[in-house]
Amino acid sequence: MGRIYIDIEVTNTDDLALASREIITPDQVRHFRLENVLVDTGATTLCLPAEMIRRLGLTRFQEEEVAIATGTAKIRSFESVKLKIGERSTTVDVMELPEGAEPLLGAVSMQRLGIALDVAGESVQFLKVSKGRGYLRI
Repeated sequence: MGRIYIDIEVTNTDDLALASREIITPDQVRHFRLENVLVDTGATTLCLPAEMIRRLGLTRFQEEEVAIATGTAKIRSFESVKLKIGERSTTVDVMELPEGAEPLLGAVSMQRLGIALDVAGESVQFLKVSKGRGYLRI
């Protein structure tokens, strides 16, 4: 199976709330666009390297031990960001990766946005929206 990449936008949700109350200006909202983020169905949520989390100014809310390929590791989780892919957006928590690591888009984040993998085509498929029923495979 090949690798699947997708472009995403991430925004600090605390900054968005402050901007909506006119406490900060819209240009002070911390955000960035990432190109070619690896889609990783083995990850659950959005995983960003420590330097990106610092740039976004995210607040840590927990540290937990998780299973990884080489055993276990302590992972820090951070409060949510607005995740936007194409015209769809949602909020997701962020798990911290080591400095210099490649960002990963996990399965739960994709599911919340109604995105499925097209493994044969090495791409993603945006599922059709069904009123009151979420996303449907077409």
